[in-house]
Amino acid sequence: MSANNSRWTPGSRSLVRSCVTGLMLALVMTCTLPARAAFHLWAIREVYTDASGTNQFIEFFTASTGQHVVGGQQIKVTSSSGTNTFVIPSNLPSGTANKAFLVGTVGITNFGAPKPDYFIPANFLFPTGGNLTFFVGSGPYTALPTDGTFSRTWGGGNATNSPQNYSGQVGTISIPVVNTPPVISITSPFNNANFGAGDSVPVAVSASDPGGSVVNVRLLTNGVPAATNTVAPFGFTLPNLPPGDYILRAIAQDNGSLTATSAPVTIHMLGGPRLVFAPGTNGPIRFTFQSSNGYNYVIERALPLTNFTPVVTNPGNGGTLQYAETNGVPSQGTYRVRVQ
Repeated sequence: MSANNSRWTPGSRSLVRSCVTGLMLALVMTCTLPARAAFHLWAIREVYTDASGTNQFIEFFTASTGQHVVGGQQIKVTSSSGTNTFVIPSNLPSGTANKAFLVGTVGITNFGAPKPDYFIPANFLFPTGGNLTFFVGSGPYTALPTDGTFSRTWGGGNATNSPQNYSGQVGTISIPVVNTPPVISITSPFNNANFGAGDSVPVAVSASDPGGSVVNVRLLTNGVPAATNTVAPFGFTLPNLPPGDYILRAIAQDNGSLTATSAPVTIHMLGGPRLVFAPGTNGPIRFTFQSSNGYNYVIERALPLTNFTPVVTNPGNGGTLQYAETNGVPSQGTYRVRVQ
């Protein structure tokens, strides 16, 4: 076979050797190309927040190698409240097979968590639910547990939190529960309500405890315990109160023995005027009665003992009021005083 003729002739092996050598070189070059590093095979594994949002973490996991080029990638959380985005500032060390990496707030290390590989700001996650985006497993999540102990296993249920960082360190966050006092108010009667002496006065309260439960409510009248109720909604009835003014307060106690006292509510128990009769100088009848400030006293007369009609209205002055019949014609009648 000549240099200018590529046709194969029997007995010539040089062209065969040249082709085989070229093919082997191509195979060697193809097999020794390095694997390309990536980042897209990280899966969301665990999500955690406490009630305040100051302690949060997200843990990611991959079974694949070469997934360390995460620098510049975004972790995004969205909800109806808005969107939070965190840009990972740098790559991870190589050798990612069967590894986890942890993003979390600074404070979680104070309560038993390992140091996060990257730090996210407080309230990055929306505790009431949202959509978490970072490659494998991205999608919506419902309201997260916020009791300080449980986390959301992604794609599963709630379990005791167990954050793990890239170094393989594992911990469990344990946040002490801070008990807060209950909240209580008297919703009925309203302040400065009037009742007739001897009436039964119903008292309604609103009692709740943001960090536990209300176990009992005590009702005070003028600073003296009047009744205790251990069953929600903790209502009361005050029977047969004599005339006078009463300041009501309610005290709630929670399951942590903390108490709270309501704002005071004043009620007025009005007694019927006691009429004192005296001989009239300008007519057949005259009487007096004690009054209280802020109330009107309507004197009514009936002839005969039905169909009372107003005669005169006198405002109370805290002292004695008097009525004198000026009708010079003697007649029988019935009088009464109505407080309003």
